[in-house]
Amino acid sequence: MNQNKLQVSGQFLYSFTVVAKHMSFTKAAEDLCITQSAVSHRIRCLEQELGFPLFHRLTRKIILTEEGKTLYGALDASLKQIHETIRNIQPRILPVSREGTRRSTLLFRPLRYEILYLNAQFLS
Repeated sequence: MNQNKLQVSGQFLYSFTVVAKHMSFTKAAEDLCITQSAVSHRIRCLEQELGFPLFHRLTRKIILTEEGKTLYGALDASLKQIHETIRNIQPRILPVSREGTRRSTLLFRPLRYEILYLNAQFLS
């Protein structure tokens, strides 16, 4: 891993937030419309890239590690702020109908970024 830059998949980060929210790979897979195996693979890849485990894996249960709790808190707050910002921006750019009301042709979907470049200093 490059000490100056950390390259992390946004899909993996988003998958992590869904797993952490449900505390279940199976329920996260249902939400993400992918297999449980794919979710597990994403989390393992993320843990490998980050260099630390995010979950304690028990027989029929997962528990967030301290690092996982910290990362989840930061990601959850960031995603909520991004979603709120988008909600605030959309009304200003939506087309206005003849009646003077704004028409939304956009559907709000969970944000997914292909790649996020995070400065290692930002994470510390």
